[in-house]
Amino acid sequence: MPAGTTWADLHVVLDWEERLRSNQDTFSPDRVDLDTYWQEVIALFEVHRQIAHYPGRPVTAAALALLRPGHRWLVEQRWPTRVPAAVSP
Repeated sequence: MPAGTTWADLHVVLDWEERLRSNQDTFSPDRVDLDTYWQEVIALFEVHRQIAHYPGRPVTAAALALLRPGHRWLVEQRWPTRVPAAVSP
C-alpha cells in the first residue's frame, strides 16, 4: 500500500467496490484521482464485475490492460474462456 494512502483514498476504493459489485458503474482510471496502486485494485473489481454480471461475454481488452501482468495471468488461468484471444500471450 502506498505510504501516502489516506482514509479518504480507502473510502473511494470502497465506494468503487460497492458500485462495481452491484453492477451500478464501470471503471476507467481517468475517473479517480488515486495512486496507480489503488487504480489497479479497482481494475480487479472491474474485471470481476464483467465476469460476474456478463457470463456469456469475454472480459474487455481495455479492462485486462489495466491489470499488472501477474494479475492478468491469474485471470487468464482462472477464466481462460473469458479472456479475448488477442490479450493472451
